[in-house]
Amino acid sequence: TLPQLMDSPGAKRAMRGLDRRAVTAAVGDEMRKRGGTVADFASLTPGEQQAMLPSDTLVVTPQNYRTVLSDDDLGRLVRFEGLYSRFGKAQWGYQNLFPNYFANSTSYDATSPGWEDIDEWATWAAFRREPFPGGEGFVDTYFYGSAWFTYGDLSGSYGRYTPGNYVVRTSGYSSFRDERIPTDGTQVDLTAIYTKFTNGSGGNVSYQLTLCSARDVEVK
Repeated sequence: TLPQLMDSPGAKRAMRGLDRRAVTAAVGDEMRKRGGTVADFASLTPGEQQAMLPSDTLVVTPQNYRTVLSDDDLGRLVRFEGLYSRFGKAQWGYQNLFPNYFANSTSYDATSPGWEDIDEWATWAAFRREPFPGGEGFVDTYFYGSAWFTYGDLSGSYGRYTPGNYVVRTSGYSSFRDERIPTDGTQVDLTAIYTKFTNGSGGNVSYQLTLCSARDVEVK
């Protein structure tokens, strides 16, 4: 526990000549900055992990999304509040249709033969038995899924990113692959890892979100 750590020989040596109360106060101040208190840490047993604190998750809203996020936050857990699920053609980046699915270097959307009914069943990712290339039989194929969520700015141009638009990209091997994407126009709160995709030259930027579970998408 925290008191035991502060009473250890190493801690005592480190604090020799220091004001113990001042050290304890400094620790408390640091805990409060992180959204917790000394009490959150004092009862931990050796090897126990500290639960997440409020400050561990950055919160993005319709009011602050243009200013609160930067590339310094890449790789961080972010909660996006008040996003809308969007089906259709994006005007930014590669101007893809969403939702779409990708496997074997090919992307499939509602204009692809055999995929025209995507809007009726759209899941986070997909599994299909596809004809074996150049031969007989079928092969198990796991498709990455891409879903579009937005704060409402649908403008843009090819190759340029419009702030407030995010792609949730999910592996075909994920445990929640077959769960449904919220339908077009549904408002959600979404917690995910914030990442960035660009082509080899740094163009056609899109900001991608990685879910840990479909439970991290809360329909409002």
